[in-house]
Amino acid sequence: MSDGQVELRNATRADRDDAGRLLALAARELAEPIFGLGEPGRAERAFTELFERAGTMWSFDCSTVAELDGSVIGLIGHVRSRELAWRGLRTGGPWVG
Repeated sequence: MSDGQVELRNATRADRDDAGRLLALAARELAEPIFGLGEPGRAERAFTELFERAGTMWSFDCSTVAELDGSVIGLIGHVRSRELAWRGLRTGGPWVG
C-alpha cells in the first residue's frame, strides 16, 4: 500500500526475519546478554526461531504485524492471560517450544 496508511494483519511464519529483528530490538537490554550469550546477532536469530515456532509466547500464531508501504514496522504479541499461563507451563518457559 502506498498511501502512507499503517495496515494491521495476522502475522505468518514468513514474517520471521522482521519479527526476529523487532523482538531483539525491543529487548536489546537483555537480548544479547541473555539470548545471545554475548555473541553478536545470536539474539536476533533466537527470536527469529521463537517467532517461527508455534506455541511460544512470541510465536507468529500470537502476533499481529503492522505494515507500512509493504514493510513490517511493528509487532504486537497477544495471548489471553489464561492461555499465557498454559503456554508457559506447557513449554517450561517462554523461550522453549
